[in-house]
Amino acid sequence: GAYVVLDATDFSVVHEGQDSRDWIQDIKFSADGRLLALGSQDTKIYLYDVQTDATRSFHLRVKCERHNSNITHLDFDADGAYIQSNCGANELLFY
Repeated sequence: GAYVVLDATDFSVVHEGQDSRDWIQDIKFSADGRLLALGSQDTKIYLYDVQTDATRSFHLRVKCERHNSNITHLDFDADGAYIQSNCGANELLFY
């Protein structure tokens, strides 16, 4: 369940985290870069607030726990207001 966020310009480590005990299946930033969503094998989506200032800190906002199986895919809508997710049980959920 560990993940690393790298700076795209020089591949330096911006953030490291591990909130899930199972591996991460999908990871996406919102279009504005202010949210990060991780879909895990533990059936949860972890949503982080991302500080885009010089601190570039990540804070867990919420765990979405409605799926009945491992998360297979997730994505934000164009303005980052909603997340669409699929799981191994073929559920399609919107948050």
